[in-house]
Amino acid sequence: MLAAIHRLLDPDADLDELRISASQSETISPEERALPRFSSQALKRLPTWDLWHKNELEQLDQMKALGMFRSQIKLPEGGILVRFHWQY
Repeated sequence: MLAAIHRLLDPDADLDELRISASQSETISPEERALPRFSSQALKRLPTWDLWHKNELEQLDQMKALGMFRSQIKLPEGGILVRFHWQY
C-alpha cells in the first residue's frame, strides 16, 4: 500500500531505498524491529500503537483524496464483497 501511494506522490522514487531507509530508521523502536511482521494485532500491544493508528488514518485520508475509494453502495444479491486489506 505504501508503495502505491508513494508512486502516486513521487513516481521517480526508488522504492528499495525507501524500504531500506524505513527499516533502518532510528524512529523504529527495538520492540518494533523485533516483530516478525507488522500486524495490527502485534502493533496494538506496543506503546507506539497510537502513532501507527494515526498514520493509518492519514494514509486512508490521502487515498480518499486521490479517488481510490467510492461511496458505499448496497451489495447486490449474490454479489461478492472483497474486503480491504491493510498492510503496515
